[in-house]
Amino acid sequence: MDHLVAKIFGPTWINNVVAANITYWFIAALDPQTSILLANLGVVNCFNAPVDRLTYHGRETNYKWGSNHWQETTWSKVHVVKAVYEMGFHILHSDTDVTWFHDPLSWFDQWGTQHANILMSTDMVSTHNGRHHRGPEVSTNPHTNINTGVYYVRQWPGGRDFFEEWVTWQPKKVGHDQDAMNFIIRGKFFQGNQEMPVPEHVQTHNEFPVIRAAYNRTAAVSFLPGSSFGNAYTYVNTRLHDVLNHTLFEVHYVWGGSTLEAKRQNMRDAMKFTDVPEYYDSPYLVSMDLEMPTVSQ
Repeated sequence: MDHLVAKIFGPTWINNVVAANITYWFIAALDPQTSILLANLGVVNCFNAPVDRLTYHGRETNYKWGSNHWQETTWSKVHVVKAVYEMGFHILHSDTDVTWFHDPLSWFDQWGTQHANILMSTDMVSTHNGRHHRGPEVSTNPHTNINTGVYYVRQWPGGRDFFEEWVTWQPKKVGHDQDAMNFIIRGKFFQGNQEMPVPEHVQTHNEFPVIRAAYNRTAAVSFLPGSSFGNAYTYVNTRLHDVLNHTLFEVHYVWGGSTLEAKRQNMRDAMKFTDVPEYYDSPYLVSMDLEMPTVSQ
């Protein structure tokens, strides 16, 4: 978490994690300002990011989709997660623009130890899972865009090599961390580069499909179902968790608009954003006179 995002989403993320009774969370502070903010909030589940691992130390004031600061900060997250993974922990990564509704640990205990060693969220707005299938996405395939806002990586012998592969894509200037992840897993199916390898698509015996990553065949990847691990579109538009009566663990408020304000408003609509009390009890109102247009007969 960097200071620009922490100032807007930090308290909201923390309050929602605590409200969901999740106890195994930690925040990595990417800069001194974030460390100070967390200290002022009384947060103890945090640590300073290993500075020697980071390749970017910018202090820009603009955090917008496509900006240099946004892109480089996504890579800082990868370096931090890689360092924690090397300590021997399974990883459940969450961006700060995610609100948690329920603790997903029991879900990962059931599904995260089977055929896949990586479970990724996606940009899908639908799911092929039926009402009675609450596991990974049955339509997992190499043609779907992967999102690195929420993902789970368990310990497996090829895990460190996978992270090593991931960070090698940063100097290639392919984009942000998510672009690199799509290249690594989906290969030529991401942007159609015919010179890239093709992933192996495997259908397992219990409708648990996995993708063997194009650039690391030991990485067996499956998708988190959008009905339980949602994004702004599955939550606001399609309401998959309601339609299928599935437990909603989290919503990642992806760039439904191109600004942080768009994310914040979607969180407010979900009654999940932490506003200062003045936002609700301020006496100032916006009023206007409306003139009804004349409708021709």
